[in-house]
Amino acid sequence: MRWNWLRIGLVACALATTRARAGYTVVDLGVLPGGSVSAGAAINASGLVTGVSDSSGGLRAFLGNGGTPQNVGVLPGGTYSIGTALNTTGVVVGDANTATGSVHAFVAIGPGQVSDLGVNSGWLQSHATGSNDNGLVSGYALLAGNVQHAFVSDGSGHLTDLGTFPGGTNSRANGINSSGVVVGSADNASGVFHAFITGPGGTLVDLGGLGSPSVATFGTAINNLGVVVGYGGAAGSYHAFRSNSSGGLDDLGVLQGFTSSQANAINNLGLIVGTASSGSGSSTAFLYTATDGQVDLNTLLSPGSGWTLSTATGINDAGQITGTGLFENQTHAYRLDPAAVPEPSGLLLGGLGLFCLLAAWGRGAGALAVKP
Repeated sequence: MRWNWLRIGLVACALATTRARAGYTVVDLGVLPGGSVSAGAAINASGLVTGVSDSSGGLRAFLGNGGTPQNVGVLPGGTYSIGTALNTTGVVVGDANTATGSVHAFVAIGPGQVSDLGVNSGWLQSHATGSNDNGLVSGYALLAGNVQHAFVSDGSGHLTDLGTFPGGTNSRANGINSSGVVVGSADNASGVFHAFITGPGGTLVDLGGLGSPSVATFGTAINNLGVVVGYGGAAGSYHAFRSNSSGGLDDLGVLQGFTSSQANAINNLGLIVGTASSGSGSSTAFLYTATDGQVDLNTLLSPGSGWTLSTATGINDAGQITGTGLFENQTHAYRLDPAAVPEPSGLLLGGLGLFCLLAAWGRGAGALAVKP
């Protein structure tokens, strides 16, 4: 009987451990002085976040880690800036207007140190969307006729047009990994947009449609292992996807109660964050894992946090997440920091396991006491 109690106790404790789930505490990244609204766009390995906040001077890219965020600044003569990505060292890239009103991609090595990446001949605008620690920047240019072309910039600021698929017109780069592989989307000769990555020589490698070549896909992010995430399908009913080792795309479905899902970021551990939307216009932030699928991040917050998380746009390898949410009727950028939160069922199983182990020990002790 003692061994039965022991077996039950060990199994219950093991189940309690497996039923423990990840939870999060929320760090309010606040707003710039004079502002009331902010949005988180990307997070780096140390938990530093960039995005955009309004301020007494207008919209500004920011750097935030809790407390009052830092103002990244604007281009000379410009009136606004938006942070879209940052690397490990905190170098921010994004968009800003110039003294002439044109929008140019920028790189900022620190607050107030904003450099213009400019435009190539024939380009009307440039927009930065990603960066890595080697000084490479991904983005897209606006050409005449509302045509877009993906580009990558080297450390010296030279912008290389990545072109389009054969027969296509448009392309847009949305991210870049540590190896310099760019991810994005481009239309083909049939006018269907497909996600792409760059291959040898910077050529665009078509990742295909979601389930069918006729179904549109859009690549949004790539990790350092080359795994791509994004979304595909018809507008209003998009499904998040992840690339697989066979060269295909895995449909990650839609969060229950919503009609559309979009994967926005993936870390090197394969954790994915994104945004689920409904037909009524409401949205919620989600976390995708291989074991649990899509989970509403709001269900993983401590009760009474006061937050409603509407988007998740970045995740680092420590599991920290950024995005935008509502707190005390104010739209603010946030950072989620992981914390262990045992589920009630886990607590019950743990208690049962402890009781059974104590019972087994007590029976064993009693047997030893009467043994001659």
